[in-house]
Amino acid sequence: MIDVLNAVLPVFLLILLGYGLKAFAFIPKTGWEGLERLTYYLFLPALLFHSFAQQSPSDGQFLKTTTTILVLVFAAVTVVAFVVGRQILALDNKTFASFFQGSVRFNNYIGLSLATALFGKEGVTAYGIMILVAIPLANFLTLAVMAHYAHEDAFSLKRVLYRTAFNPLVLATVAGFGMSLIPLSFPLGASIIKTLSAAALPGGVLGIGAALSITHLKDCWSAVAGSCIIKLLMFPALALALMPFFDPPSPWGDVLLIFAATPCATSCYILSKHMNANADAMASISAVMTLASAITLSLWMYGAMV
Repeated sequence: MIDVLNAVLPVFLLILLGYGLKAFAFIPKTGWEGLERLTYYLFLPALLFHSFAQQSPSDGQFLKTTTTILVLVFAAVTVVAFVVGRQILALDNKTFASFFQGSVRFNNYIGLSLATALFGKEGVTAYGIMILVAIPLANFLTLAVMAHYAHEDAFSLKRVLYRTAFNPLVLATVAGFGMSLIPLSFPLGASIIKTLSAAALPGGVLGIGAALSITHLKDCWSAVAGSCIIKLLMFPALALALMPFFDPPSPWGDVLLIFAATPCATSCYILSKHMNANADAMASISAVMTLASAITLSLWMYGAMV
């Protein structure tokens, strides 16, 4: 339990620090926006590229197992989200679009932070493989639901493929894996990328805290509660239930559980706003889910490692 707490607590203390810095206007709003862009487009891709470039190509053997488990989990969660959101809670279209996004999307900053703290470079590599599978799935499902329920434009497969192919995390993972196949070394380039990657996780986690907002919680509490239950409890429970059938080696199974138990991404708010969904509800879902995941993630990881 101590190892789990040592991994989880620093991440969430940094989140609270980010929230405090934003609350006291220590950094101007434009500064946070700049940090978010740097982290997403430069620091985090550098981390993934650096990790994959140093790994053996044999790591790719687990891609099939990861794909199978995640496709099954995403399919099951999608069905549950529709039953809960449309039938049980009877959410309006725009709120349901945000509710659904909160139920299926994931926070790479928190996931990578925990995978790195617990399993080092091997944890980063395992999480990178999961990103390759999960980003296309989450993009497809989220954009399809939002286009149908909240946005005036029809669903576009071309847009989904474009967003996936040019996602900086996907590009960095593929490029790093390709670099691992080349029997050459570039010490200067590797040193620069390693230095950039060191800023990825603290920068991203501080940004999560700065983005927290629960101002509109009272207006959408049922959507918030339902989304949190699905993402923080049901999603990892399904992943854990499927793992015995595939028997992924350590630490891949543990990293998969970390991935499944992460809260939704803070960028969900931006997409909700862009797609004309209920952005206020999305902000509350993201904030409450992030805070609640400090407890649920600890419990999931403790249960998996005892």
